Amino acid sequence: MLKQVQVNEQIALVPLVSALHQPKSVKETVSTYRRWLKGCFDYEMQPASKLGIEENRRIKTAAGILALVVTGGSELVIQNVVRSGPPTIIVTHESMNSLPAAIEGLSSIEEENRPQLIVSRTRAELEKVRRFARAARAFARIRNHRIGLVGGPSPWLTYSLPNGRELSRCLGIRLVDIPMDEFKQAYEAASESFVATLAAEARSKHSSSMKLTVEDFRRSSRIYAAIRTLAEKHNLTAVSLKCFDFLADYKASGCYAVAKLNDEDFVAGCEGDIPTTTAMIVLGEVSRYPAFMANPSFVKGHNLVLAHCTIAPRLTTKYRYRTHFESGLGIAVAGTLRKGKRVTVARFSRMFDVLRAGEGVVVRGEAWSEKLCRTQAEIRMDGDAELIKNRPLGNHYALTYGEHVGTLRSLASFAGIEFEEI
Repeated sequence: MLKQVQVNEQIALVPLVSALHQPKSVKETVSTYRRWLKGCFDYEMQPASKLGIEENRRIKTAAGILALVVTGGSELVIQNVVRSGPPTIIVTHESMNSLPAAIEGLSSIEEENRPQLIVSRTRAELEKVRRFARAARAFARIRNHRIGLVGGPSPWLTYSLPNGRELSRCLGIRLVDIPMDEFKQAYEAASESFVATLAAEARSKHSSSMKLTVEDFRRSSRIYAAIRTLAEKHNLTAVSLKCFDFLADYKASGCYAVAKLNDEDFVAGCEGDIPTTTAMIVLGEVSRYPAFMANPSFVKGHNLVLAHCTIAPRLTTKYRYRTHFESGLGIAVAGTLRKGKRVTVARFSRMFDVLRAGEGVVVRGEAWSEKLCRTQAEIRMDGDAELIKNRPLGNHYALTYGEHVGTLRSLASFAGIEFEEI
């Protein structure tokens, strides 16, 4: 069983009051806001409080804090909450000096760490609160990930180089270096019966006219088995592979293994590209769906073409096995994305100080060219896709279904990362 991230995803609702307050008015205000939040997300109610040291300890383990400023005079309490650790959103109401207390309290917080302020009970503001909760829970899960970098980055990655220190500082993700020799040992030691069963299962789904041998399926299945072994040994939740080495060493690609792992919600990235593998983790935790890592093969106006030789089958309407594009070796996955579906595209800078993301719609999801990687998709981005080439940020982007830019923007603010929308 591959590791799944287990964390406290509770959002704490904390009413903030001053020493001088009217208990009846406080109770009425809290009840009003609990009704407003009903059905929005699950939360844990904390007592109306001045939030002393002990109470501070209780909420530090929450995924996020929704601080309801009930009364004036709570400025110091607001600062205590914001500085307690978890991502925080501040909610005010129209009376009892709630808003002025929030404004005064937040003015002493550094701008880059200042939480979002909600000032009314509208549908739009409720959606902001809902987005905050999604982002806070995703951020809590993200901070428990461990990426295994197998073999290091591919030599052509001149920009997208790993930086474990910044990755840990910004997102809490640990980077584990795994030498290629250790992978080779796991490859050679893989269970023959497990490999044979996996290869037979994959081959039974092969309907392409392109000839792939039994040995092709066995080699690709052995790569998958080796990655599983390393994941269990190092307690990993994700890997990024120097996968082109497999072509030279085994006459096999890592494309099948990467597709299968991502389909099982274990993030697997290509070519040792840690910034984009991290984007896959983030998109996966925000959407609760796999992500597709790909090359931006064409950009013009709002149109973006993404292509790669592997994709999680769950992201496709259909898929088939082919050889790897550049080498003609091994097994690649040619998948068809869902035409008309809304998607989010994202990647990080190599120092993890910028998260770039945008939304769009799949206008072509089935491969059309023999001169591109096997899985191909054309995305009509809402914004100007030419940002990708005019201000390059590395050669891979991650994609998943759904509209997640707002949630990613909130998540970036928690991590102190600049958000850049395509």
